[in-house]
Parts: sequence; C-alpha cells; structure tokens
Amino acid sequence: MSRATAWRRIPTTSQASPTWASRTDAVTRERALSLPGCSQGRTQVTLMTAVARRARRPIRIRPVAVLLGAILIAAVTQVSAILVHPTRPPTAATNAASTGGELAADPADSGHVTSGVGVTGGQFDWLANGISVWTRKLSENSQDYISATNLGSLYLQRARLTANIDDYDRAARSIAQALVADPGYESGRTVELNVLFATHQFATALEHAQSLLADDSGNLQARATVADSQLELGRYAAAQDSYRLLTAIAKGPPIDARLAHLAFVTGDPAKALALAKAARDAAVIAADDPHSPDLAFYEYQLGEIARLTGDPALAGSAYRAALIDRPDDLGSLVGLARVEAHDGDAGAAIAQLRRAAAIAPQPDTLALLGDLLEESGDPRGATQEYATVRAIRTLSETASSVYDRQLLLFELDHGGATEPVLEGARIALAARGDVYGHDVVAWALYRLGRPGEAKAEMAAAMAQGTPDARLLYHAGAIDLASGDRSGGARLLRQAIALSSGLDPLQLAEATRLLSGA
Repeated sequence: MSRATAWRRIPTTSQASPTWASRTDAVTRERALSLPGCSQGRTQVTLMTAVARRARRPIRIRPVAVLLGAILIAAVTQVSAILVHPTRPPTAATNAASTGGELAADPADSGHVTSGVGVTGGQFDWLANGISVWTRKLSENSQDYISATNLGSLYLQRARLTANIDDYDRAARSIAQALVADPGYESGRTVELNVLFATHQFATALEHAQSLLADDSGNLQARATVADSQLELGRYAAAQDSYRLLTAIAKGPPIDARLAHLAFVTGDPAKALALAKAARDAAVIAADDPHSPDLAFYEYQLGEIARLTGDPALAGSAYRAALIDRPDDLGSLVGLARVEAHDGDAGAAIAQLRRAAAIAPQPDTLALLGDLLEESGDPRGATQEYATVRAIRTLSETASSVYDRQLLLFELDHGGATEPVLEGARIALAARGDVYGHDVVAWALYRLGRPGEAKAEMAAAMAQGTPDARLLYHAGAIDLASGDRSGGARLLRQAIALSSGLDPLQLAEATRLLSGA
C-alpha cells in the first residue's frame, strides 16, 4: 500500500449501516466527525479503566483466504491507504431484525469472491446479507437510487474488510447508477467521495467534495475529504487551512489522526506522535461503545508514526495491540514484520509477511518478503516473490494506479531503473504532486545516473521537512553522487538514526554509502 495515504483508514464520518426493513437511507451522515464515545459532552471513564475493560473483551477473529489470481487493494496502508474501516457491525440478532429475517445471500455474493479475498464470519455475513437484499431491490427498479446507494455503501465496507479490488469497482458502479437516477442525491454523492479517495482518484475526490460542500456546507465528510485530498495532492497550505476549518467544528480520534498525519508530513514528528497517542487513547476509552471508532486503526497509526520517528519498541507494542483487536490487520502485520526485521529477527518477520501475503499480496509486502528471503539464503523464494510483484501491474488498471509508487520504487531498488520507469514516475507526480511523488522521480533520476537533475527534484521532496528516513536516505545518496560529501553524510546519518523507518535493503545501502563518504 502506498506510504502516504495509509492514514485514510481513519473511520468515516458517516455511518453506512442500512435499516433494511424500513428502507431508511443507510448513509445519512452524522453531523459530527467525533464518533460516539469520543464526544466532548460524554462523561469519560479513565484510560486505565478502559484498558482493563478491553483486556476482558473476547478477541474478534475474522479469518480470510486468498483466491488465486487476486489483485488487491490494501485494507490498511503504510498509509495512504487510504482505506477506511467501518465501525463494528450489528449483532446477528440486530441483523436479522433489520432485514426482516431475510438471511439468504445472493449466490454471486455468498462468501466466495470470484476475484479477490473470501471472508467468513459475522461481519462478512452481515454485509453479504445486506448486499443480497439491496441487489434484489435494485433489480426490481433500476431507478431506485436509495437501494443503489445502500448497495454501493455495503460493497465499499466489504472492500475495506476484504481488500478485494472487485468490490471497489462494484461500489463505484452502484453509486454511478444511483447518481444517474438522482444526480443531486447527497448521500450517494457522499459515498462516492469515499470510493474515489479509496482508489486514489484524489483530484476527482477533491473536485466532487468541493461541489458537495457548495451545496451543503454542513457535510463534514465532504469537508474532511477536501482536506485529505489536498494533503495527498501535495497542496499543503490549502490542506492546513481546510483542517483548521474542520477542527473548529469537530473533535475526536478521526480528527486527531488526520492532524497527526499532517504534522508528520509537514515536519513536526513530536506533534505527530502526541496526536497519534491522543487518538489511540480516546479510541481505547470508547472501545466498549458498539459504535466506537476502529481501535485497531488507531493502534496501527501509532505504530507507524512511532516506527517512522525512530521508536521501534513503541511501534512493536502498538502493532501487537492492533493485532489483538483484529488479528488479520494487514498494516499491523507488515509493520510488525518491519520492526522484527529491524531488530534482527528475520524468521519472525518472514512469518508475519507470509501471513500478510496470504491475506492480500501487496507489492510492499512481497518485496520485503523477497528481500528477507534473499538475505536468509533463499534466492529462489525471493525470485518468486519478485516475479509476483511485477505481475501485479499487468492484472488490473486500478491496482496499477493504486500501487504505482510501490511498483516504481520496487523496480528502482531491484535493478529495474529504465527510462519508462522514470516516465511512470513523472506521470504519477503529475497526478499527485506531494513530497513522495517528487521523491520517486528524484530516485529514478539517481538510479539512472543523473544526480544533478535528481538533486533539484529531491529539494522539492524535502521542502516540507518531512522526517521520513526513506527521504533522508535518498537525499543523502543523491548529495553524495552530486559531490556534496559532507551534506550527503549528514543526511545519511539522520536516516540511519531513524533506522526503524528503513527496510533492511535500504538500511544496508545507506550504511554502505555512509562508510564510503
């Protein structure tokens, strides 16, 4: 998953659980981004009491299996993933009541996904049942925009759970059908924003969110999407202004999580870590509320920021906490593997990565697995993982777009630097001009032996002061190649000081370059 958008896994600001029996609009948004349990007016229990309660909660296990030929969008991300997880689904009893007892699932969506991930368990059954109900209702009337919106919302929720790219496509088609029937339907337009963002169509998401805000200035999901999209597009001043407006009218973990990401990208790691901790702590306090925010996400985000800011111990603790809450959380599995690899436990890291790859074979996961297998003396296994990474781009246009940066950086770090790769990096940057986009172009130029051009591009990547070890490592390597030995060595030392933010291959090259500086 893309490294800059993982934070979009922040729970949505609207609820999408349909009241099927009454055909009540399933996606009427909440009027506050702060979710139940995190509002300022609620009497708060102490954090220690909440932690004790959480320790007594049963573990919610959601087994998953990968079908051959799958091409998947990450359910987490090193961010960007941008993907969001729903709050907890209703209980089975609530589900039966809300559907009027209609529990039969449509055979096409009966738990066996023909391309992607199959999931069993209560969450999937709840979603599959709702999909069956709304599919049937929509088939009876193709102009039923409420049914189409509810169907799209449920496909989107299932995509978040299963990382199945087909469900994102189904969600997009359902919402398109709803908006053909009623172009002004606000709930349909709001769900559309989430689909666009989840599939990395940030510019379109921004345009649609601004249009929706022009029609309804109180739509907080649209307001959040404006800020989130501006951040992903590298429009940092505009994003800061938009987040300032957002925080004036909403509080709680979803807001703090967004501000943590903003703080990290714009060069304030201490603030980022403090905000991530605050978001996690508030989510823990609210953990027993049936509509509480997704606790696993907040643990995951804390782990990511801790790892990137050089605290692998805190990162490992947060990832493990996330995996207690959701044992198959992809981002936390991969994050924990990175911490274990950093700490020298390659065997444990390989096991975690195999588990993550069995759920969703994402390029970053497979590339790191291949690197560790190579390092552990299994070049044949590494070659197989690398081949799978390269096959992903050919399987799906959507997947190649979502994973574009991962795939480009993989080639650049595994002997695949070519002019077409540089062109791909430039195209990606034109679509999304953030610091990480500039970094990929700079690194491609460096790998192609053009350090002067790379240095100019890297200056744009470093303009926000983002304290990311990968950016510092790239900048240091480029400075050395450009003849600035003291500047390059200084940047490489900074990167190595944040070594938990580097994968083993990156750390090894940074160390080698510094030793020769």
